[in-house]
Amino acid sequence: MKNTLNLQHKTTSFPHCNMKKNTIKLWLCSIVFMIGSFHAVFAQENASVSGYIFNKSNESLPYANVVFEGTQIAATANESGQFTIKNIPAGKYKIWISMLGYEKLSKEIMLKAGENFTMNIHLKSEMGQLKTIVIEAERDQQFMEKMPEIQGTNIFSGKKTEVISMDKTNANTAENSTRQIFSKVPGISTWELDGAGVQVSISSRGLNPHRSWEFNVNQNGFNINSDLFGYPEAHYNPPMEAVQKIEIARGSAALQYGPQFGGMLNYVIKSPDTSKVIGVESQQTSGSFGLFNTFNALGGRKGKWTYYAYFNYRGSNGWRPSSRYDFFATHAALHYQLSQKIKLGIEFSRMNYVIQFGGGLSDNQFNQNPRQSLRNRNYFNPDIMLPAFFMDADINEKTKLSFKLYALSGQRNSVQIIASPLQKDTINPLTGTYKSRQVDRDYYLSLTSDLRLSRKWTAFNKAQFLSAGMKYSHSNTLRKQRGKGTTGTDFDLSLIDPQYGIDLDFIT
Repeated sequence: MKNTLNLQHKTTSFPHCNMKKNTIKLWLCSIVFMIGSFHAVFAQENASVSGYIFNKSNESLPYANVVFEGTQIAATANESGQFTIKNIPAGKYKIWISMLGYEKLSKEIMLKAGENFTMNIHLKSEMGQLKTIVIEAERDQQFMEKMPEIQGTNIFSGKKTEVISMDKTNANTAENSTRQIFSKVPGISTWELDGAGVQVSISSRGLNPHRSWEFNVNQNGFNINSDLFGYPEAHYNPPMEAVQKIEIARGSAALQYGPQFGGMLNYVIKSPDTSKVIGVESQQTSGSFGLFNTFNALGGRKGKWTYYAYFNYRGSNGWRPSSRYDFFATHAALHYQLSQKIKLGIEFSRMNYVIQFGGGLSDNQFNQNPRQSLRNRNYFNPDIMLPAFFMDADINEKTKLSFKLYALSGQRNSVQIIASPLQKDTINPLTGTYKSRQVDRDYYLSLTSDLRLSRKWTAFNKAQFLSAGMKYSHSNTLRKQRGKGTTGTDFDLSLIDPQYGIDLDFIT
Protein backbone atom coordinates (compact mmCIF):
# COMPACT_ATOMS: atom_id res chain seq x y z
CA MET A 1 0.00 0.00 0.00
CA LYS A 2 2.95 2.22 0.82
CA ASN A 3 4.58 1.56 -2.52
CA THR A 4 1.28 2.33 -4.27
CA LEU A 5 1.13 5.66 -2.56
CA ASN A 6 4.66 6.42 -3.60
CA LEU A 7 3.81 5.66 -7.19
CA GLN A 8 0.73 7.88 -7.16
CA HIS A 9 2.68 10.63 -5.50
CA LYS A 10 5.63 10.48 -7.90
CA THR A 11 3.47 10.37 -11.04
CA THR A 12 2.85 14.11 -10.87
CA SER A 13 6.61 14.79 -10.85
CA PHE A 14 7.09 13.93 -14.57
CA PRO A 15 6.74 17.26 -16.39
CA HIS A 16 6.82 15.63 -19.84
CA CYS A 17 3.79 13.39 -19.24
CA ASN A 18 0.81 15.51 -20.31
CA MET A 19 -2.23 13.21 -20.24
CA LYS A 20 -4.46 15.76 -21.97
CA LYS A 21 -2.12 16.38 -24.89
CA ASN A 22 -0.48 13.02 -25.51
CA THR A 23 -1.89 9.69 -24.36
CA ILE A 24 1.13 7.76 -25.77
CA LYS A 25 3.61 9.78 -23.72
CA LEU A 26 1.59 9.04 -20.59
CA TRP A 27 1.66 5.34 -21.33
CA LEU A 28 5.46 5.31 -21.86
CA CYS A 29 6.12 7.35 -18.75
CA SER A 30 3.99 4.95 -16.71
CA ILE A 31 6.00 1.96 -17.91
CA VAL A 32 9.31 3.65 -17.07
CA PHE A 33 7.99 4.62 -13.69
CA MET A 34 6.78 1.07 -12.94
CA ILE A 35 10.24 -0.35 -13.82
CA GLY A 36 11.90 2.13 -11.47
CA SER A 37 9.40 1.24 -8.77
CA PHE A 38 10.15 -2.47 -9.29
CA HIS A 39 13.88 -1.86 -8.73
CA ALA A 40 13.14 0.20 -5.65
CA VAL A 41 11.00 -2.59 -4.20
CA PHE A 42 13.73 -5.20 -5.13
CA ALA A 43 16.43 -3.10 -3.45
CA GLN A 44 14.35 -2.83 -0.30
CA GLU A 45 14.10 -6.65 -0.22
CA ASN A 46 17.95 -7.10 -0.39
CA ALA A 47 20.32 -6.43 2.48
CA SER A 48 23.84 -5.06 2.88
CA VAL A 49 26.78 -5.97 5.11
CA SER A 50 29.53 -3.56 6.17
CA GLY A 51 32.13 -3.35 8.87
CA TYR A 52 35.78 -3.00 9.89
CA ILE A 53 38.47 -5.61 10.31
CA PHE A 54 41.07 -5.20 13.10
CA ASN A 55 43.75 -7.21 14.81
CA LYS A 56 43.75 -7.84 18.57
CA SER A 57 45.50 -4.49 19.11
CA ASN A 58 42.62 -2.69 17.34
CA GLU A 59 44.85 -1.86 14.38
CA SER A 60 43.05 -1.90 11.04
CA LEU A 61 43.92 -4.72 8.63
CA PRO A 62 43.88 -3.38 5.08
CA TYR A 63 43.06 -5.70 2.18
CA ALA A 64 41.62 -8.51 4.33
CA ASN A 65 39.22 -10.82 2.48
CA VAL A 66 35.51 -11.38 3.23
CA VAL A 67 33.85 -14.35 1.51
CA PHE A 68 30.29 -15.69 1.77
CA GLU A 69 30.63 -19.47 1.82
CA GLY A 70 28.97 -21.28 -1.09
CA THR A 71 28.37 -18.08 -3.06
CA GLN A 72 30.23 -15.67 -5.28
CA ILE A 73 29.64 -12.83 -2.85
CA ALA A 74 32.97 -11.45 -1.62
CA ALA A 75 34.83 -8.24 -0.90
CA THR A 76 38.26 -6.93 0.04
CA ALA A 77 38.75 -4.36 2.78
CA ASN A 78 40.21 -0.98 1.81
CA GLU A 79 43.32 0.68 3.26
CA SER A 80 41.39 1.45 6.49
CA GLY A 81 40.20 -2.12 6.91
CA GLN A 82 36.60 -1.16 5.99
CA PHE A 83 34.39 -3.17 3.63
CA THR A 84 30.82 -2.92 2.28
CA ILE A 85 28.76 -5.49 0.36
CA LYS A 86 25.35 -4.47 -1.07
CA ASN A 87 22.39 -6.21 -2.71
CA ILE A 88 22.64 -9.43 -0.70
CA PRO A 89 19.47 -11.55 -0.80
CA ALA A 90 17.91 -12.15 2.62
CA GLY A 91 18.85 -15.39 4.28
CA LYS A 92 21.33 -17.22 6.52
CA TYR A 93 25.03 -17.09 5.59
CA LYS A 94 28.41 -18.26 6.81
CA ILE A 95 31.13 -15.66 6.31
CA TRP A 96 34.88 -16.33 6.22
CA ILE A 97 37.32 -13.52 7.04
CA SER A 98 41.01 -14.12 6.26
CA MET A 99 44.34 -12.39 5.84
CA LEU A 100 47.90 -13.65 5.39
CA GLY A 101 49.57 -14.00 8.80
CA TYR A 102 46.28 -14.25 10.73
CA GLU A 103 44.03 -17.12 11.71
CA LYS A 104 41.01 -17.57 9.48
CA LEU A 105 37.72 -16.60 11.19
CA SER A 106 34.14 -17.64 10.39
CA LYS A 107 30.82 -16.01 11.42
CA GLU A 108 27.21 -16.99 10.81
CA ILE A 109 24.71 -14.17 10.21
CA MET A 110 20.99 -13.92 9.40
CA LEU A 111 20.09 -11.14 7.00
CA LYS A 112 16.59 -9.70 6.78
CA ALA A 113 15.13 -7.95 3.77
CA GLY A 114 16.25 -4.33 3.62
CA GLU A 115 18.64 -4.78 6.57
CA ASN A 116 22.03 -2.99 6.77
CA PHE A 117 24.08 -5.39 8.88
CA THR A 118 27.23 -3.98 10.47
CA MET A 119 29.97 -5.76 12.39
CA ASN A 120 33.50 -5.28 13.66
CA ILE A 121 35.85 -8.24 13.28
CA HIS A 122 39.08 -8.98 15.15
CA LEU A 123 41.57 -11.48 13.72
CA LYS A 124 44.11 -13.31 15.81
CA SER A 125 47.74 -13.28 14.65
CA GLU A 126 48.94 -16.65 13.41
CA MET A 127 52.48 -17.50 14.64
CA GLY A 128 52.91 -20.97 13.23
CA GLN A 129 55.83 -23.05 11.96
CA LEU A 130 55.83 -23.36 8.20
CA LYS A 131 56.07 -26.87 6.86
CA THR A 132 59.48 -27.96 5.66
CA ILE A 133 59.83 -27.99 1.89
CA VAL A 134 62.43 -30.35 0.47
CA ILE A 135 63.42 -29.96 -3.18
CA GLU A 136 65.37 -32.82 -4.68
CA ALA A 137 66.98 -32.68 -8.10
CA GLU A 138 69.76 -34.42 -9.93
CA ARG A 139 72.61 -32.20 -11.01
CA ASP A 140 73.15 -32.32 -14.76
CA GLN A 141 76.79 -33.23 -15.27
CA GLN A 142 76.44 -34.72 -18.72
CA PHE A 143 78.67 -32.02 -20.16
CA MET A 144 81.54 -33.38 -18.03
CA GLU A 145 82.17 -37.05 -17.36
CA LYS A 146 84.99 -39.35 -16.29
CA MET A 147 87.14 -41.31 -18.69
CA PRO A 148 86.45 -45.07 -18.73
CA GLU A 149 88.78 -47.28 -16.69
CA ILE A 150 89.98 -48.98 -19.88
CA GLN A 151 90.04 -47.16 -23.21
CA GLY A 152 91.68 -48.86 -26.14
CA THR A 153 95.15 -49.90 -25.00
CA ASN A 154 95.26 -47.34 -22.16
CA ILE A 155 94.48 -47.69 -18.45
CA PHE A 156 92.76 -44.79 -16.63
CA SER A 157 91.47 -46.75 -13.63
CA GLY A 158 92.05 -44.86 -10.38
CA LYS A 159 93.32 -41.75 -12.17
CA LYS A 160 91.96 -38.22 -11.93
CA THR A 161 90.26 -37.67 -15.27
CA GLU A 162 87.63 -35.44 -16.86
CA VAL A 163 85.87 -35.46 -20.21
CA ILE A 164 84.24 -32.26 -21.49
CA SER A 165 81.46 -32.98 -24.00
CA MET A 166 81.49 -29.97 -26.30
CA ASP A 167 77.99 -30.58 -27.70
CA LYS A 168 76.55 -30.27 -24.19
CA THR A 169 78.33 -27.11 -23.09
CA ASN A 170 77.08 -23.59 -23.72
CA ALA A 171 80.56 -22.11 -24.16
CA ASN A 172 81.35 -19.63 -26.92
CA THR A 173 83.07 -22.08 -29.25
CA ALA A 174 83.13 -19.63 -32.16
CA GLU A 175 85.82 -17.63 -30.33
CA ASN A 176 87.47 -20.53 -28.42
CA SER A 177 86.48 -19.01 -25.07
CA THR A 178 88.65 -21.15 -22.79
CA ARG A 179 87.36 -19.75 -19.51
CA GLN A 180 83.88 -20.91 -20.48
CA ILE A 181 85.02 -24.28 -21.83
CA PHE A 182 87.14 -25.20 -18.77
CA SER A 183 85.19 -23.23 -16.15
CA LYS A 184 83.78 -26.31 -14.38
CA VAL A 185 86.90 -28.47 -14.45
CA PRO A 186 88.36 -28.52 -10.90
CA GLY A 187 91.92 -27.24 -10.60
CA ILE A 188 92.20 -25.85 -14.14
CA SER A 189 93.24 -22.21 -14.57
CA THR A 190 93.16 -20.32 -17.86
CA TRP A 191 95.04 -17.34 -19.24
CA GLU A 192 93.64 -15.40 -22.20
CA LEU A 193 97.00 -13.97 -23.16
CA ASP A 194 95.94 -12.78 -26.62
CA GLY A 195 92.28 -11.94 -25.95
CA ALA A 196 91.34 -13.53 -29.27
CA GLY A 197 91.02 -17.25 -28.46
CA VAL A 198 93.67 -18.19 -31.03
CA GLN A 199 95.76 -19.76 -28.25
CA VAL A 200 94.58 -22.16 -25.54
CA SER A 201 96.54 -21.43 -22.36
CA ILE A 202 95.61 -23.61 -19.41
CA SER A 203 97.36 -25.27 -16.48
CA SER A 204 96.57 -27.32 -13.39
CA ARG A 205 97.67 -27.20 -9.75
CA GLY A 206 98.91 -23.60 -9.98
CA LEU A 207 101.41 -24.24 -12.78
CA ASN A 208 102.17 -21.71 -15.51
CA PRO A 209 99.37 -21.73 -18.13
CA HIS A 210 101.49 -20.09 -20.86
CA ARG A 211 100.35 -21.79 -24.11
CA SER A 212 99.56 -24.95 -22.09
CA TRP A 213 103.26 -25.89 -21.92
CA GLU A 214 102.79 -27.80 -18.64
CA PHE A 215 100.45 -30.25 -20.44
CA ASN A 216 101.14 -33.09 -22.83
CA VAL A 217 98.73 -31.75 -25.45
CA ASN A 218 97.27 -34.21 -28.00
CA GLN A 219 94.82 -34.29 -30.86
CA ASN A 220 93.20 -37.69 -31.43
CA GLY A 221 96.04 -39.19 -29.38
CA PHE A 222 98.83 -37.52 -31.39
CA ASN A 223 101.11 -35.14 -29.53
CA ILE A 224 100.98 -31.51 -30.71
CA ASN A 225 103.48 -29.76 -28.40
CA SER A 226 106.03 -27.94 -30.55
CA ASP A 227 108.94 -29.51 -28.62
CA LEU A 228 108.25 -31.73 -25.62
CA PHE A 229 111.49 -30.96 -23.78
CA GLY A 230 113.18 -27.79 -25.02
CA TYR A 231 110.18 -25.57 -25.76
CA PRO A 232 106.94 -27.45 -25.02
CA GLU A 233 104.48 -24.70 -25.98
CA ALA A 234 101.35 -25.92 -27.74
CA HIS A 235 101.15 -23.35 -30.51
CA TYR A 236 98.64 -25.53 -32.33
CA ASN A 237 95.06 -25.94 -31.15
CA PRO A 238 92.00 -26.93 -33.20
CA PRO A 239 88.90 -24.73 -33.47
CA MET A 240 86.48 -25.74 -30.74
CA GLU A 241 83.64 -26.03 -33.26
CA ALA A 242 85.49 -29.05 -34.64
CA VAL A 243 86.03 -30.72 -31.24
CA GLN A 244 83.68 -33.46 -30.05
CA LYS A 245 85.17 -33.77 -26.56
CA ILE A 246 88.22 -32.84 -24.50
CA GLU A 247 89.88 -35.52 -22.38
CA ILE A 248 92.03 -34.57 -19.38
CA ALA A 249 94.15 -36.97 -17.32
CA ARG A 250 96.34 -35.90 -14.42
CA GLY A 251 98.87 -37.63 -12.24
CA SER A 252 101.07 -40.53 -13.35
CA ALA A 253 98.58 -41.49 -16.07
CA ALA A 254 99.63 -38.38 -18.00
CA LEU A 255 103.31 -39.34 -18.18
CA GLN A 256 102.66 -42.06 -20.77
CA TYR A 257 102.00 -39.19 -23.22
CA GLY A 258 105.12 -37.14 -22.54
CA PRO A 259 107.32 -35.57 -19.85
CA GLN A 260 105.02 -32.70 -18.82
CA PHE A 261 103.74 -33.48 -15.33
CA GLY A 262 100.82 -31.02 -15.48
CA GLY A 263 98.63 -33.59 -17.19
CA MET A 264 97.44 -34.90 -20.54
CA LEU A 265 95.03 -32.87 -22.67
CA ASN A 266 93.51 -34.59 -25.71
CA TYR A 267 91.28 -32.88 -28.27
CA VAL A 268 89.03 -35.49 -29.90
CA ILE A 269 87.90 -34.26 -33.31
CA LYS A 270 84.30 -34.87 -34.38
CA SER A 271 83.45 -38.14 -36.08
CA PRO A 272 81.51 -38.22 -39.37
CA ASP A 273 77.86 -39.24 -39.61
CA THR A 274 78.32 -42.81 -40.85
CA SER A 275 74.63 -43.10 -41.80
CA LYS A 276 75.24 -40.79 -44.77
CA VAL A 277 77.56 -40.79 -47.74
CA ILE A 278 77.84 -37.01 -47.52
CA GLY A 279 77.04 -35.00 -44.42
CA VAL A 280 77.52 -31.23 -44.25
CA GLU A 281 77.90 -28.90 -41.27
CA SER A 282 78.22 -25.12 -41.64
CA GLN A 283 78.29 -22.42 -38.96
CA GLN A 284 78.65 -18.69 -39.62
CA THR A 285 79.21 -16.21 -36.80
CA SER A 286 79.58 -12.43 -36.77
CA GLY A 287 80.00 -10.03 -33.89
CA SER A 288 81.38 -6.77 -32.59
CA PHE A 289 84.71 -5.26 -33.69
CA GLY A 290 84.52 -6.85 -37.12
CA LEU A 291 84.34 -10.44 -35.89
CA PHE A 292 83.57 -13.02 -38.55
CA ASN A 293 83.90 -16.78 -38.14
CA THR A 294 83.07 -19.48 -40.66
CA PHE A 295 83.27 -23.20 -39.90
CA ASN A 296 82.43 -25.73 -42.61
CA ALA A 297 82.75 -29.51 -42.34
CA LEU A 298 82.13 -32.47 -44.63
CA GLY A 299 81.96 -36.13 -43.61
CA GLY A 300 80.37 -39.47 -44.28
CA ARG A 301 80.83 -43.15 -45.01
CA LYS A 302 81.03 -45.19 -48.19
CA GLY A 303 81.54 -48.93 -47.78
CA LYS A 304 84.66 -49.49 -45.68
CA TRP A 305 85.76 -45.86 -46.03
CA THR A 306 84.90 -43.04 -43.66
CA TYR A 307 86.10 -39.46 -43.99
CA TYR A 308 85.85 -36.11 -42.22
CA ALA A 309 87.27 -32.70 -43.15
CA TYR A 310 86.76 -29.11 -42.08
CA PHE A 311 87.88 -25.58 -42.87
CA ASN A 312 87.75 -22.73 -40.37
CA TYR A 313 88.50 -19.03 -40.73
CA ARG A 314 88.10 -16.44 -38.01
CA GLY A 315 89.07 -12.78 -38.12
CA SER A 316 88.50 -9.69 -36.00
CA ASN A 317 89.83 -6.17 -35.52
CA GLY A 318 90.08 -6.75 -31.77
CA TRP A 319 88.83 -4.77 -28.78
CA ARG A 320 91.94 -2.59 -28.74
CA PRO A 321 93.46 -0.79 -31.73
CA SER A 322 96.25 -2.73 -33.46
CA SER A 323 94.76 -6.07 -32.37
CA ARG A 324 93.78 -7.52 -35.74
CA TYR A 325 94.02 -11.29 -36.24
CA ASP A 326 93.31 -13.80 -39.03
CA PHE A 327 93.06 -17.46 -38.05
CA PHE A 328 92.98 -20.42 -40.46
CA ALA A 329 92.58 -24.11 -39.59
CA THR A 330 92.10 -27.16 -41.83
CA HIS A 331 91.80 -30.87 -41.13
CA ALA A 332 91.23 -34.01 -43.19
CA ALA A 333 90.91 -37.61 -41.98
CA LEU A 334 90.42 -40.81 -43.99
CA HIS A 335 89.80 -44.17 -42.28
CA TYR A 336 89.62 -47.64 -43.80
CA GLN A 337 88.19 -50.78 -42.16
CA LEU A 338 90.63 -53.34 -43.52
CA SER A 339 88.86 -56.19 -41.74
CA GLN A 340 86.67 -56.73 -38.71
CA LYS A 341 89.79 -56.63 -36.57
CA ILE A 342 92.03 -54.06 -38.27
CA LYS A 343 91.37 -50.36 -38.84
CA LEU A 344 93.73 -47.99 -40.66
CA GLY A 345 93.68 -44.23 -40.86
CA ILE A 346 95.54 -41.14 -42.02
CA GLU A 347 95.01 -37.57 -40.84
CA PHE A 348 96.39 -34.15 -41.66
CA SER A 349 95.84 -30.89 -39.77
CA ARG A 350 97.18 -27.39 -40.23
CA MET A 351 96.76 -24.18 -38.26
CA ASN A 352 98.10 -20.78 -39.29
CA TYR A 353 97.34 -17.35 -37.95
CA VAL A 354 98.77 -13.83 -37.77
CA ILE A 355 97.84 -11.70 -34.80
CA GLN A 356 98.79 -8.09 -34.20
CA PHE A 357 99.64 -7.21 -30.59
CA GLY A 358 98.82 -3.77 -29.23
CA GLY A 359 101.57 -4.04 -26.62
CA GLY A 360 101.50 -3.95 -22.85
CA LEU A 361 100.45 -1.07 -20.59
CA SER A 362 101.73 0.17 -17.27
CA ASP A 363 99.29 0.48 -14.37
CA ASN A 364 98.95 4.23 -14.91
CA GLN A 365 98.40 3.80 -18.64
CA PHE A 366 95.77 1.13 -18.01
CA ASN A 367 93.94 3.36 -15.50
CA GLN A 368 93.98 6.22 -17.99
CA ASN A 369 92.58 4.17 -20.87
CA PRO A 370 92.62 0.35 -20.89
CA ARG A 371 91.84 0.30 -24.62
CA GLN A 372 94.80 2.35 -25.75
CA SER A 373 97.50 0.72 -27.84
CA LEU A 374 101.15 1.78 -27.87
CA ARG A 375 102.38 -0.69 -30.49
CA ASN A 376 101.08 -0.99 -34.03
CA ARG A 377 104.02 -2.92 -35.55
CA ASN A 378 104.03 -6.09 -33.36
CA TYR A 379 102.99 -9.39 -34.94
CA PHE A 380 102.98 -13.06 -33.93
CA ASN A 381 102.61 -15.97 -36.37
CA PRO A 382 102.60 -19.75 -35.73
CA ASP A 383 102.20 -22.14 -38.65
CA ILE A 384 101.91 -25.81 -37.61
CA MET A 385 101.24 -28.95 -39.69
CA LEU A 386 100.37 -32.38 -38.25
CA PRO A 387 100.40 -35.49 -40.50
CA ALA A 388 99.55 -38.82 -38.81
CA PHE A 389 99.05 -42.51 -39.56
CA PHE A 390 97.53 -45.08 -37.21
CA MET A 391 96.52 -48.72 -37.02
CA ASP A 392 94.25 -50.36 -34.43
CA ALA A 393 94.11 -54.17 -34.33
CA ASP A 394 92.11 -56.58 -32.21
CA ILE A 395 94.42 -59.59 -32.24
CA ASN A 396 91.83 -61.61 -30.35
CA GLU A 397 89.09 -61.00 -27.80
CA LYS A 398 91.64 -60.35 -25.05
CA THR A 399 94.56 -58.70 -26.87
CA LYS A 400 94.70 -55.32 -28.61
CA LEU A 401 97.46 -53.57 -30.49
CA SER A 402 97.73 -49.93 -31.51
CA PHE A 403 100.41 -48.21 -33.59
CA LYS A 404 100.76 -44.51 -34.36
CA LEU A 405 103.24 -42.70 -36.53
CA TYR A 406 102.99 -38.94 -36.63
CA ALA A 407 104.99 -35.78 -37.19
CA LEU A 408 104.94 -32.09 -36.34
CA SER A 409 106.36 -29.57 -38.73
CA GLY A 410 106.01 -25.85 -38.29
CA GLN A 411 107.23 -22.41 -37.38
CA ARG A 412 106.79 -19.81 -34.67
CA ASN A 413 107.52 -16.30 -35.93
CA SER A 414 107.36 -12.83 -34.42
CA VAL A 415 108.38 -9.32 -35.45
CA GLN A 416 108.05 -6.67 -32.75
CA ILE A 417 109.42 -3.81 -30.71
CA ILE A 418 110.63 -5.26 -27.41
CA ALA A 419 110.72 -2.41 -24.91
CA SER A 420 108.96 -1.01 -21.86
CA PRO A 421 105.46 0.38 -22.54
CA LEU A 422 106.80 3.72 -21.32
CA GLN A 423 109.05 3.86 -24.40
CA LYS A 424 107.09 5.19 -27.36
CA ASP A 425 107.46 3.65 -30.80
CA THR A 426 107.64 6.81 -32.90
CA ILE A 427 109.25 7.99 -36.13
CA ASN A 428 112.75 9.33 -35.74
CA PRO A 429 112.71 12.93 -37.08
CA LEU A 430 116.33 12.60 -38.25
CA THR A 431 115.79 9.47 -40.36
CA GLY A 432 112.08 9.84 -41.07
CA THR A 433 111.54 6.16 -40.24
CA TYR A 434 110.62 3.94 -37.32
CA LYS A 435 113.19 1.97 -35.35
CA SER A 436 114.08 -1.47 -36.69
CA ARG A 437 112.03 -4.30 -35.20
CA GLN A 438 113.30 -7.56 -33.73
CA VAL A 439 112.63 -10.76 -35.68
CA ASP A 440 112.49 -14.13 -33.86
CA ARG A 441 111.88 -17.43 -35.66
CA ASP A 442 111.63 -21.05 -34.48
CA TYR A 443 111.47 -24.05 -36.83
CA TYR A 444 110.10 -27.36 -35.49
CA LEU A 445 110.34 -30.85 -36.91
CA SER A 446 109.60 -34.00 -34.93
CA LEU A 447 108.74 -37.60 -35.81
CA THR A 448 107.16 -39.95 -33.26
CA SER A 449 106.20 -43.63 -33.27
CA ASP A 450 103.99 -45.06 -30.54
CA LEU A 451 103.37 -48.80 -30.11
CA ARG A 452 101.05 -50.13 -27.39
CA LEU A 453 99.80 -53.58 -26.48
CA SER A 454 97.07 -54.49 -24.01
CA ARG A 455 96.02 -57.84 -22.57
CA LYS A 456 93.17 -58.77 -20.29
CA TRP A 457 92.53 -61.97 -18.34
CA THR A 458 90.80 -63.24 -15.22
CA ALA A 459 92.60 -64.12 -12.00
CA PHE A 460 91.21 -64.66 -8.49
CA ASN A 461 87.73 -64.22 -9.97
CA LYS A 462 88.56 -60.65 -10.99
CA ALA A 463 89.32 -59.03 -14.32
CA GLN A 464 92.97 -58.09 -14.81
CA PHE A 465 94.37 -55.71 -17.41
CA LEU A 466 97.94 -55.07 -18.53
CA SER A 467 99.10 -52.31 -20.85
CA ALA A 468 102.65 -52.00 -22.18
CA GLY A 469 104.16 -49.83 -24.83
CA MET A 470 107.16 -48.16 -26.37
CA LYS A 471 107.43 -44.62 -27.70
CA TYR A 472 110.25 -43.17 -29.76
CA SER A 473 110.49 -39.54 -30.82
CA HIS A 474 113.12 -37.48 -32.59
CA SER A 475 112.65 -33.72 -32.31
CA ASN A 476 114.62 -30.87 -33.82
CA THR A 477 114.15 -27.19 -32.95
CA LEU A 478 116.07 -24.56 -34.91
CA ARG A 479 115.99 -21.26 -33.03
CA LYS A 480 116.91 -17.97 -34.70
CA GLN A 481 116.35 -14.83 -32.61
CA ARG A 482 117.32 -11.17 -32.30
CA GLY A 483 117.34 -10.58 -36.00
CA LYS A 484 117.34 -6.96 -37.22
CA GLY A 485 114.07 -6.51 -39.01
CA THR A 486 112.62 -3.77 -41.17
CA THR A 487 111.39 -0.34 -40.12
CA GLY A 488 107.97 -0.95 -41.69
CA THR A 489 104.56 -1.33 -40.06
CA ASP A 490 103.21 -4.48 -41.71
CA PHE A 491 103.87 -8.16 -40.99
CA ASP A 492 107.33 -8.60 -42.50
CA LEU A 493 109.89 -11.20 -41.36
CA SER A 494 112.66 -10.08 -43.69
CA LEU A 495 115.99 -8.89 -42.26
CA ILE A 496 118.19 -5.86 -42.86
CA ASP A 497 121.19 -7.82 -41.54
CA PRO A 498 121.14 -11.54 -42.54
CA GLN A 499 122.78 -12.60 -39.27
CA TYR A 500 120.71 -13.47 -36.18
CA GLY A 501 121.95 -12.61 -32.71
CA ILE A 502 120.99 -16.13 -31.56
CA ASP A 503 121.24 -19.14 -33.87
CA LEU A 504 120.85 -22.52 -32.11
CA ASP A 505 119.98 -26.07 -33.11
CA PHE A 506 118.33 -28.29 -30.44
CA ILE A 507 117.92 -32.03 -30.92
CA THR A 508 116.00 -34.33 -28.59
